Amino acid sequence: MIKEDCITELTHILNQIPYGKLQLEKHSSHSSKTFFIDYSQKQVDGKGKIDIFPLFPGIELAFYYLLAEKQCDCHSAASHILELNYCRAGRIGWNMKEGMSVYLGAGDLSIHTMDCCASSIISYPLGYFSGITIYIDLDIFTINIPDLLKEAGINGQTLRTQFCSSHKPFTIPLCRETDNIFSSFYNLPEPIKIPFYKLKTQELLLFLSMQANNRQSKPSISCQTDLIKEIHTFLTKHLDQRFTIEDLSKQYHINTSSLKADFKTVYGKPIAAYMKEYRIRQSIKLLLETNHSIASIASQVGYESQSKFSRAFKEFTQILPTEYRNNHISTK
Repeated sequence: MIKEDCITELTHILNQIPYGKLQLEKHSSHSSKTFFIDYSQKQVDGKGKIDIFPLFPGIELAFYYLLAEKQCDCHSAASHILELNYCRAGRIGWNMKEGMSVYLGAGDLSIHTMDCCASSIISYPLGYFSGITIYIDLDIFTINIPDLLKEAGINGQTLRTQFCSSHKPFTIPLCRETDNIFSSFYNLPEPIKIPFYKLKTQELLLFLSMQANNRQSKPSISCQTDLIKEIHTFLTKHLDQRFTIEDLSKQYHINTSSLKADFKTVYGKPIAAYMKEYRIRQSIKLLLETNHSIASIASQVGYESQSKFSRAFKEFTQILPTEYRNNHISTK
């Protein structure tokens, strides 16, 4: 999904939700709480919405829509609840037990039990996130297995053995099969949503059961996470200056290869590419929210000349800064 399209969609979905609010909406005729709500208390530093769909006894589907940078996820260490987390757009990361961190980009999938991420801070390094989580209570699921999965020999114990035995996340980078399954969850007519979700969730579990022996790992970092975020804060607060990898390496006492690899793990892109995009994003805010001249904005976001800034801006947006400002002001 294109970044601009996703942010526009999230802005529309969250339009009526105030800052600091994470709205939970349960889509079910049953009045009782879901185990998702029972086990989790979430706080967010921006705003967001979670749509929850109970599918089978012990299986719930949740759509996440967030404009935020981090979320406090306070829940008990429920080792019997399995999470299947899919990143549709944006970026998501967990600081888990034993100093391990896991980050997902668009199309990536992570599977872990709720004891791995109990009382964790979930970060959204790009400031937005859209994705799906499927929660499976392995104990309840074991005694209420859908016929299709029962026929395939899938139950709570097999899922526990396949995905929980190492007590570490099972991760699948972007692949055609999982992306096709998850992308089909969106933009469905209302009458067929629940039946379709049930069908696709079972298809996903069938596919994952075949992949369990092909365990793959996304790059993970441990003690470096906080340092990388500190470097990110420094860079974004000094947009009017340019820093080399060597400058940052000396200042923060981290070798250059670790700095490059760990920054890409957390933020999804090399430092130079990320900061180029960040500068343009900040310039867009200044174009729309201030009356500053194009030359002044260019200087504020770190370009030595208006002409260089205009070329970079057009490369990113396909139009010049003046056109962008005029187009958006005229539509207000």
